[in-house]
Amino acid sequence: MDEDVQTPLLDAIKDMHEGVVQRIMERLDIDANTIDEDGQMPLSWAGDHGYKGVVNKLLELVDVDRNTADKDSQTQPFSTAYNSHEWF
Repeated sequence: MDEDVQTPLLDAIKDMHEGVVQRIMERLDIDANTIDEDGQMPLSWAGDHGYKGVVNKLLELVDVDRNTADKDSQTQPFSTAYNSHEWF
């Protein structure tokens, strides 16, 4: 993690590097549920910004928790719908 408590996965998602996201997700030692200092995890950030391809890739991971609440106590499905993004 960096000084903002962001993992390489979250950084790649925020920079819209879908290929890098895919490569990181191929590793066995990543934690896709890590929450950054703003209270968001990779799935919530991708969903909030409408990155459907990244959301679908993250949901393929067995250990991704789609029901973790963010800093505003919103779960990912609620937050995605609230931000008017299609939930796959």
